[in-house]
Amino acid sequence: MSIKNFFDPLSVAIIGASRTPGKISNAIMKNLIASGYLGNIYPINPKDDEIENIKAYSSVDLVPEKIDLAVIAVPAVKVIQMAEECGKVGVRNLVVVTAGFKEVGKEGLDAEKTLLAICRKYNMRMLGPNCAGMMDTHTPINTSFAKGFPLKGNIAFFSQSGAMLVSILDWSYQVGLGF
Repeated sequence: MSIKNFFDPLSVAIIGASRTPGKISNAIMKNLIASGYLGNIYPINPKDDEIENIKAYSSVDLVPEKIDLAVIAVPAVKVIQMAEECGKVGVRNLVVVTAGFKEVGKEGLDAEKTLLAICRKYNMRMLGPNCAGMMDTHTPINTSFAKGFPLKGNIAFFSQSGAMLVSILDWSYQVGLGF
């Protein structure tokens, strides 16, 4: 299975998208738009009709096209259900920014194993859970909640640590390094 649609998706759903400034899912929406992403953006939230001037949908099964990448930014207790819904509609790539999995103990580890089993069941690729998101200056796309977007360059940087990622991003501006 190709990972092209993971890094260069034709459509992105933000599950848990919010209108509320300061919420992680609102920052992800704003970052995705500000990155210059050219594909279709689908905010998913059962309470809002529109988020950041984009029509919102109450669930992924109501989106009018195939979703290549879904960013899940809902409370941990809802992630499993959202991943299952994504699998059922044919989403192939997930970014799960939500925390509350193996880093919180056995119950979280069990939930993470269930999440992984769902990804395997539906043949979905997953970044996360408990991650800062993903950025690519060449697509361009920014599914993170980090402030700022890297300069365009030819170096890739992967980090397990969100704090390290943000630190390197801040440093890269100071030295003019692109990614």
